[in-house]
Amino acid sequence: MISKIKGKYYLICDICGEAAEEVFSTFDEAVDFKVDSGWISQRHRGCWEDVCPDCYSVKEERRR
Repeated sequence: MISKIKGKYYLICDICGEAAEEVFSTFDEAVDFKVDSGWISQRHRGCWEDVCPDCYSVKEERRR
């Protein structure tokens, strides 16, 4: 998820709860970082969630 807290945007993994190391001035900056850094957005039970590369890797390994 991308959360706005006190005027800044934080990218937080909906699986593990860890936040990206960077803090963003705009929502679009957070989205650009997410795309460029290997995060994914996926639908889960009808809702969108943002997943960090570590959690996505674990999920992919379980599928094999």
